[in-house]
Amino acid sequence: ILGLVFVIQSLELLTLSRARIFQGVWSFSNIQKDWENFELAKAFFKFTVFSPVGFSTILFVQLFLGTFLLLGVNFWVVLTLLLSHILVCFRFRGTFNGGSDMMLFVVLSGLLIGSWSPQENFRAAGEIYVAIHLFLSYFKAGLIKIRSADWRSGRALPAFLKRSLFPEIRKLGTKLESRPTLALWLAGSVVAFELSIVLVPVFPQMAVSYCGIAIAFHAVNVRVFGLNRFLPGFGNSPLYLPAFEADPGVTSTLSVQEIDLIKLDDGEFASLNGGRYNPANELFGFGGYYELTTKEGVI
Repeated sequence: ILGLVFVIQSLELLTLSRARIFQGVWSFSNIQKDWENFELAKAFFKFTVFSPVGFSTILFVQLFLGTFLLLGVNFWVVLTLLLSHILVCFRFRGTFNGGSDMMLFVVLSGLLIGSWSPQENFRAAGEIYVAIHLFLSYFKAGLIKIRSADWRSGRALPAFLKRSLFPEIRKLGTKLESRPTLALWLAGSVVAFELSIVLVPVFPQMAVSYCGIAIAFHAVNVRVFGLNRFLPGFGNSPLYLPAFEADPGVTSTLSVQEIDLIKLDDGEFASLNGGRYNPANELFGFGGYYELTTKEGVI
């Protein structure tokens, strides 16, 4: 499965890297300030991940090794994939696909530990490493929810549904808001599912059932919120960053609040919590401002 994830994501990024917006939003000129105090790193990244040829080479390596990984696990293949994955994350100033990229890093690290030696102890150590991260991700999510009055009362779930990108889901949120008992039961089910992961180490026979429920849970998130990366590698909605490109000869720059956006079917952009993009709007994390930088300074 991990090999298939790399094959699909490599093809996706190779396609995305040819788009004009890619060279504008994630260009070296926009990101080089992050490396002002690290000249060697700045030069390295400029001619590798920020070079069209260099970045494409990394993605083709991932594509080839992802295909190779489908045939079996090899320590050097996993190590190279892990290093290339880190380079791709540097290219996007962090994770490109959010939590799925972080989990991909965790799984690769665990696989690296397990493939270090043919001894069973190494394989077990890698599996335990991944299991600990998986355990904490669900448990922390459930713990945060149960401490929230909105989740304990059931109000949070309708509110989340009403911020969906899809009109029919927003209507469902409104209907659920008028049925507080059902909303409470559904919200409680989500919290109970996430916290019940503490039972899996005690009752290992629950593991298969828990994984099945988890797959169904994340599939619902894909349908409700459009968060395709909840099922890693099987989505096709890349994230975008807002950027303004000046006309030729214009030295002034226009900046706005940095926020992850997705492209809707009608060609417009929206935040992950459902608001259509408008940088002048303070809601949905858009910032509510424009910042114009000219020769005279910031306006």
